[in-house]
Amino acid sequence: MANLGFDLGKDNIFWCALGGTRGAPVYVAHGVENYRVVDYREDLIVKSGAIFLGLINRIKPTKVAYRLSLDATSSDQIAYLHFPVATLISICREAKIPSTEFYTRSFTHKLFSIDKSESKEDACDRLIGEHAPNWKRIRNATLACWASLDV
Repeated sequence: MANLGFDLGKDNIFWCALGGTRGAPVYVAHGVENYRVVDYREDLIVKSGAIFLGLINRIKPTKVAYRLSLDATSSDQIAYLHFPVATLISICREAKIPSTEFYTRSFTHKLFSIDKSESKEDACDRLIGEHAPNWKRIRNATLACWASLDV
């Protein structure tokens, strides 16, 4: 059984699946799904929903987690950083899969039970491993997924 974590970027959905526990995470898979939209609002919801549904059907997660960005400063950024999240929450609710929201500030040393002398990113790489390609860009999805694992 695995959890599924997401992070959003412009025209990208970054994801990572992990099993195990928060103290002993086990890497399952990761990826980046690219999509381009013409009608930014409508297409964004439809295309991101299809991607989320496909990944949920493939991974069959116990829980879903996502990092919500608080950095949006324009209407386009709000659209691509937040509209897909609402779609994801709706899909999870319909599938009866719990979903959890995290922010970058949520990823604390205490949450992951790691020493403050080690960065969260280094601990992530040490415990979960670096899995090319796109690992650095997928790390926020991985941190969300890791945070959602049971202790």
